Amino acid sequence: MLNLYKNEKILFFFGLAAAYLILLAINHSQPKVLTSIISAVSDNYYSHSSKKANTDIVFISIDHKSVKKHGRWPWPRETIANGLSKLENASVVALDIVFSEATTSNADNKLSEVLSEINSLGGVFLDSDSKTFSTYDLDEQLINSSLIEKNNVSWIQSQSIEPNVESISSSLSLVGALNTVSDPDSRLRKYPLGLIFKNAIIPSLGLQALRLHLNQDVKFDAKGNYLLIGNSKIPFNENGLTRPTLYPESAFTTYSFAELSQPSFDPMLVKDKIVLVGITEAGVTDIRSTPLGLYPGPLVHASFISSVLDNQIHSEITLLQKAGLMALVMLLTLIALTTQRTPVRYFLYLLLLSAYWFAGLVLATKLNVWIEPGIQLLGIIITAVLIEITLLTHGRHQIAKLETAFSSYLPAPLAKKISQHPDQLALGGEKKDVTILFSDIRGFTSMSEKIPPELLAEVMNIYFDPLTKIIFKHGGTLDKYIGDAIMAIFNAPIELPNHTLAACNAAIEMQQAHEEINNKLATLGISRIKTGIGINTGIAAIGNFGSSIRFSYTAFGDTVNMASRLESSTKKCGADILISTDVHKKINATLTCEPMGKIEIAGKSDLHEIFELKWK
Repeated sequence: MLNLYKNEKILFFFGLAAAYLILLAINHSQPKVLTSIISAVSDNYYSHSSKKANTDIVFISIDHKSVKKHGRWPWPRETIANGLSKLENASVVALDIVFSEATTSNADNKLSEVLSEINSLGGVFLDSDSKTFSTYDLDEQLINSSLIEKNNVSWIQSQSIEPNVESISSSLSLVGALNTVSDPDSRLRKYPLGLIFKNAIIPSLGLQALRLHLNQDVKFDAKGNYLLIGNSKIPFNENGLTRPTLYPESAFTTYSFAELSQPSFDPMLVKDKIVLVGITEAGVTDIRSTPLGLYPGPLVHASFISSVLDNQIHSEITLLQKAGLMALVMLLTLIALTTQRTPVRYFLYLLLLSAYWFAGLVLATKLNVWIEPGIQLLGIIITAVLIEITLLTHGRHQIAKLETAFSSYLPAPLAKKISQHPDQLALGGEKKDVTILFSDIRGFTSMSEKIPPELLAEVMNIYFDPLTKIIFKHGGTLDKYIGDAIMAIFNAPIELPNHTLAACNAAIEMQQAHEEINNKLATLGISRIKTGIGINTGIAAIGNFGSSIRFSYTAFGDTVNMASRLESSTKKCGADILISTDVHKKINATLTCEPMGKIEIAGKSDLHEIFELKWK
């Protein structure tokens, strides 16, 4: 993890914990807007599935072709009866149609006779808008169709029912609820196993079709987490909703009712099949919005039946498992704190988001496990935002700290510029063309021996303050105070055009400042002082040097040593400012210089030509 400050770490992990708890609360309460967004994240899983619908399911569609042949819906019941009579070889015929209004006795009886001859399953609407109630006693048929066990499920409650007319209802083997249940965003993703009416659980049309087809009743497993039928397990949530695989319309074997009505239709095409009859004609059918787009209501039942027969019902993870996954992905996101490079962090965020979404896709399409990744993906995003906010805050603190550090040896505007553009500062050292200035008070040792320490401190403040300001004024960097000496660098840590000329101008102004300095010292009874200045230019090693405990920004190399030697030679040469040949070459046309000949420089074997920079 990046070296964050203690208070930043505390705030970050506090925010992370708060975000985690808020996400848990959202996951538990499932507010409509957020739940819709979270569910939409995984909707593409359905379209990426390569699962095939069970071939034992046949859909008879009352479609546009059928309406063109038989006229507008509703049709005479003799027409429906003639078509359904071709389905006598089917294992079960499930009608996604409610015949809730009586027509002529002959027509209703004709349809009733046909339904009696086939293993037929009818539908009812619970809590129908029409609030239609039959006039006959429905209790017996409801009991015969209902589930015996209720288990501890909060089944969806119903207060009214729209049934089939008595003559038709009495011919049906069972009745099933045609109701489907949509999510808060009006998209259908789950299927109700049943609904409560008159204190009885009325199974859905799909579940009733399976009971008739398999000739088996359903029961709950020991823990009450699954419905068991045949060799299939049907997981469901606390409201009795399950998540089937949704197959494309083209995945089902489909015949138009117009084809069924033809004398040439082969009844063996539906032998031992589960036949679902429903309406798809535009303007009549109940179209549902699903992750696959608009979807005929009858095929919702077909998808459920197919999912159960092929064990392709999705098992959803528990709230506790979701909480664990969310904690895991949020912790994995913290890997981004190991790098300072913003593009790398963003890449890690995208990689984790993509990997988790893809993991959810694999689990859903290959293992029938639905992790609903949206809430965990939201956890990754929130963690990433917290990381970036923390690093931004940390960066600002670092800038402020850097600005404070540099302000001790840089002019304030320059220190601020470096703090805002730290890329201009190569920490750890670099070779750079710089100009070095050394100044020193002549005879300081003998003077300091005669002055009390407290007065000496005041003297040095009077001396250093104006000279340092002059260095800053000309863009120089105060490297250090060495006793009574000053070392300044020009052209580091940031670029300074004409840095050699700037250093020379600073030296001239420093000498000119002595008049005011000496006037102030005179009031303290201190004799006049003189300063020698040496200036050299060339390549030096520049950077922060020292230890992990303490370091300072400074310069090393022969260029620095030469500047120091020039300053030491000013007294011997009787000059106030001495410059090297390299400095003279750069400023000769601008400032007045006088050759001093070649002299011996301490630590150098050869004689060096030097110049005096005139300041008066």
